Amino acid sequence: MAPEADTHAQFHCVNGRHGDNANGHISSPPLDISDVNVTEHGRSVSGSDVLHNIRDLIETQVTNETRLRLETDKNQRMVNEWMIAAAVIDRICFIVFSICFVIGTVVLFLLATVVQY
Repeated sequence: MAPEADTHAQFHCVNGRHGDNANGHISSPPLDISDVNVTEHGRSVSGSDVLHNIRDLIETQVTNETRLRLETDKNQRMVNEWMIAAAVIDRICFIVFSICFVIGTVVLFLLATVVQY
């Protein structure tokens, strides 16, 4: 059985010191970008590279969400327009059917009363 590859990035704080404050909570000094080294898949990456990658991912996500929102709005407008068109066609069909029904009923009664055997 092959050993499982480590897919998690490891963060190491180089100059940071941790200590207890008066409240008993662990405090740490402000973290400088140069204090962080990331080891991922055996490759060391600087903190600024990680932040640039995170920024790029966030920008891509925002762009994708904006594009999706615009497409959704466009599709919703199109659906609303088709719903109006469907309502108009439905109303026209109702009027035509009603006229045909009334005219047919009147003709039937007229024929039944006028025609004698």
